[in-house]
Amino acid sequence: MKAATAQPNVSWTREAFDLFTLCCTKPLLAKVGRHAQNGGAAEPASTRLGNWYAAPVVVGKMSMVVCASEASFLPLVVKAAEPERLVERVTHLLGVLLRALEAPEDAIARELREMAWWQPAPTANASLLATITGYRRSVEHWFATKPGSWSLAELNENLATRPSALLEWRSPGERAVELLSAAS
Repeated sequence: MKAATAQPNVSWTREAFDLFTLCCTKPLLAKVGRHAQNGGAAEPASTRLGNWYAAPVVVGKMSMVVCASEASFLPLVVKAAEPERLVERVTHLLGVLLRALEAPEDAIARELREMAWWQPAPTANASLLATITGYRRSVEHWFATKPGSWSLAELNENLATRPSALLEWRSPGERAVELLSAAS
């Protein structure tokens, strides 16, 4: 993935390229931040799902990162290994999840294309961090009750399709597809 200060093949103005911010908790920001050339306050995202928030979770011997979209609360769990590849894993699994949720393919392609430019920043939204804490507990429960074979794609789809009080008992997956469909 390209850091936000990389030079696109267009005008030098901020509006000329797409950008999202990965807002990380302090421990994660220390790891991810050294692999990006720019950081600071979160910029408004050009993506339909907005900026993303991320926090580490350790279950047993597995280190993962729980992420959530600021606009839809869509959760995404990825492996924590190789922090320099975190955004690459997020965009890959996001594409898998959005296809499973039957989002329009052109909207998925646009969202993933706009996520090529990113910057790290500290978290600033306490309610979204509380939501991520809930997702972390769900991940811990998943691993406690699902011994054997499973996939991150299966876990992500399970989390994305659970109704949320924050969304008036709709699921984050439904909200994400709604936001992406409006962009098509």
